[in-house]
Amino acid sequence: MARNKKTVGHLNNVTANSGWAVLFLVTRGWYWLLLALSVTACNGPLFLLHRGLPVSEQVDARALSYGMQRGVIEGRPFQHVTYTRSAAKKANGGNAAADSTGPLHVYIEGDGIAWRSRFVISDDPTSRNVLMLDLMAMDSARTLYLGRPCYLGLVEDPHCNPDIWTYRRFSADVVDSMVSAIQTNAQGGDIVLFGHSGGAALALLIAARLPAVQAVVTVAGNLNTSAWVRHHHYTPLYGSLNPASQPALPASIRQLHLLGVRDTVIPPALVEGWVDEQPSANVWRFETHSHSCCWNREWPAVLNWVRSGVSPVYSEAL
Repeated sequence: MARNKKTVGHLNNVTANSGWAVLFLVTRGWYWLLLALSVTACNGPLFLLHRGLPVSEQVDARALSYGMQRGVIEGRPFQHVTYTRSAAKKANGGNAAADSTGPLHVYIEGDGIAWRSRFVISDDPTSRNVLMLDLMAMDSARTLYLGRPCYLGLVEDPHCNPDIWTYRRFSADVVDSMVSAIQTNAQGGDIVLFGHSGGAALALLIAARLPAVQAVVTVAGNLNTSAWVRHHHYTPLYGSLNPASQPALPASIRQLHLLGVRDTVIPPALVEGWVDEQPSANVWRFETHSHSCCWNREWPAVLNWVRSGVSPVYSEAL
């Protein structure tokens, strides 16, 4: 169940992949995944991937099914893939008209496949699990899915190298480029940031640099990267910023942190101390939720909190 309390709330992302051995059967152009605990800590198991179809094209197809359009915009210095939905389209399968007014809701995905194995860097970090894209499809506000540098088919960008999705994934260059991309789309209006896992870390770092940010919502967020690295015995993220080492966000920026008790990637205990120090932090803690499951159930309540500031009332004692 959820806990509305200024405590807890944080941590994840994928630096090294961990899990059992992965066994594939190749037949008629498909890879069948027979066994895997997690190919990356951030995304969980993969099930069916077409051998000849790039992951970025799979994401494009998913976005198109939601009535979203792909674009590429210039940040500084990186390019960023975006997915947007026009005001004429419908959100959540046609149940709600997309609003062309109000704050811009910006969604940022997790770290994806930063590493193919504990010692082998991935040649394409794009997430197979696009949780934030799926959640954005439920949002009737003015929305922007902002791709991270080098993701979603942009790995050949001349500014890209493996450091950008491994050790420097939260570097000042990455954050500043995403800030400039958001400013291009916000057109001077208010902004609400949503981030999952490593995308949550970026959302907090971006919020500190964007005066127009009204609120930040993190889902299973990697909010203290140093604690996360120590917990999993990963190599430190040299060149990256740690949200927990930055000054607290101003009280004018509302914060909501969603934590899953069953999250083994970013256990809630890793972020409790950090959340306590935030002046406007709310925490909803769910006993049955893990790193990627089952946040879509809570999204209507999350969006209501963004609009009204009202937290849900649960029948069970916490």
